[in-house]
Amino acid sequence: QVRTQSYWLALHVWLLHTKQHAVQEGEGLFGSALCALLTRRIFEFQWNRIRMLLHAADVPIMSISNELQDMQEFIFGLCVSLDDVFREEVDGKGPGAIAQALQKRDEELKEGQYGLAPRLKYILWANVYSGTVPHDAKHLHELTVYMLRQKMMLESLPREPFLSGNFSWAEHP
Repeated sequence: QVRTQSYWLALHVWLLHTKQHAVQEGEGLFGSALCALLTRRIFEFQWNRIRMLLHAADVPIMSISNELQDMQEFIFGLCVSLDDVFREEVDGKGPGAIAQALQKRDEELKEGQYGLAPRLKYILWANVYSGTVPHDAKHLHELTVYMLRQKMMLESLPREPFLSGNFSWAEHP
C-alpha cells in the first residue's frame, strides 16, 4: 500500500513539476525564483508524506531513512523515464503538442520514436507496477490514459491559474 500511494503521489508531483518547469522558462528573475520555490516545496511535501506513510505502515523507526532513500531512488528513476518519453516522443512544446504526438501514425514516427502512448504505458508498467501485471491489464491502460489527460490539461493551462492553484485535474471516465 505504501508503494502504491507513493507512486500515485509521485506521478502527480511529476505532472506539477513539468508544468512548473514549462512556466519557469518564460519567467523573469522573480517568477523563476517563485517556480523554483514551488518545486522545492512540492518535493519536500512528497518526501514528508512518504515518510509518514512508512511510519503508518509500522516500518521500524531505524529503517525509515533507508526505506525512504530506496523510494527516492525508484521515484527519481520513474521521473527521469517520464521526462525522456515526453522529450523524445513529443515534437515541440505548448498546447496541442501532446495531442499531435498521439495522432502520429507509425510511418510518421522519426527514427528512435515508438509512439507516446506505448512508451508511456511501458514506463508505467516497468516502474509503477514493476512489470508484475500483464501489458493488457485494464488498470495499466487506464493509468496511461489518465496520465496523458492530466499532461494535456496542464499543457493547455495558463500561467495564472497554475501558479494560484486555481485549477482542477482533468476528468477521467
